[in-house]
Amino acid sequence: MKKLKKSLLQKMFPKNDQKFPEIRFPEFTYAWEQRKLGEVINPIVREIPKPTKPYIRISVRSHAKGTFHQFVDDPDKVAMENVYVVKEDDLIVNITFAWEHAIAIATKEDDGLVVSHRFPTYRANDKSDIHFLKYLVSKKEFRTQLELISPGGAGRNRVMSKKDFLEIKINTSSFVEEQQKIGTFFTALDRYITIHQRKLENVKKLKKSLLQQMFV
Repeated sequence: MKKLKKSLLQKMFPKNDQKFPEIRFPEFTYAWEQRKLGEVINPIVREIPKPTKPYIRISVRSHAKGTFHQFVDDPDKVAMENVYVVKEDDLIVNITFAWEHAIAIATKEDDGLVVSHRFPTYRANDKSDIHFLKYLVSKKEFRTQLELISPGGAGRNRVMSKKDFLEIKINTSSFVEEQQKIGTFFTALDRYITIHQRKLENVKKLKKSLLQQMFV
């Protein structure tokens, strides 16, 4: 299923030099267009004072693998004075590891938690669908763009330019309805993959348990 998803991501989004996807919903026939990322998302800043009590902050995994949470038990050890609130469906980038594809869409579990200044957040505007963008930014071609705007040496020395981030050129459908259909399709596919993986893991656990009981 993961191989199928990878193949569909390549075919349902046009290649860099093309204007039409190989696979498409039949009701959409117009050419896709090239736009700057800053034309379809807007920076959003929800700055608040750093909590004085223990709190949970969000971080972003490399390789477009989503978000994870970190527990801060002693806020006094955190040098920054302010943090930034995240809302569900925010686009979050880790500017120090953007070159390693550290980009994600905030989930329901992330809603209301905070990030540091190293994690700028953005919202899709009326020209785009956030679930469509989720899969667009997960593609390896987008990672290449993030690498190009993250100059410097390895690790934390490679800091992404937030200005250049909004200048990244993407191929997108001008019809939000088409974007929504693509986003919904891949979201459903991801859910199916997750369910299949869980079933496979349960079968493996059952097999292990049975083998242990049979060879006591």
